[in-house]
Amino acid sequence: MRSDPAGYVTKRFPLPGMPLPRYGTGCPLWAAYRAFQMPGTLLHQLVEMPGSDPLLLVARAVEKERADYGMPPHFLSFMLVCDAILLTARLPRSSRRRSGRFLPVQGNRQ
Repeated sequence: MRSDPAGYVTKRFPLPGMPLPRYGTGCPLWAAYRAFQMPGTLLHQLVEMPGSDPLLLVARAVEKERADYGMPPHFLSFMLVCDAILLTARLPRSSRRRSGRFLPVQGNRQ
């Protein structure tokens, strides 16, 4: 998934268990939107969508090439989604909540 700083999803690929909106923005709790606060940093997040297995979200905001000298920077965020069941043991504990459970995220029902 690719997103702009306003939250609009500009590129999407369907994935079973991951409800991506057809139009507009996704869930503001997703790592893709938090990545704009720390451009260039790789962020990961474990989430549990309603009715699906746990998912791992990996996101990074990158600076798009500037159109002209002196123009302000423009960032895009990219997020990859994969099944977290096999990857959970490999992630550091800092990516989990203190209770050791996944962060629940409400899916966008469009």
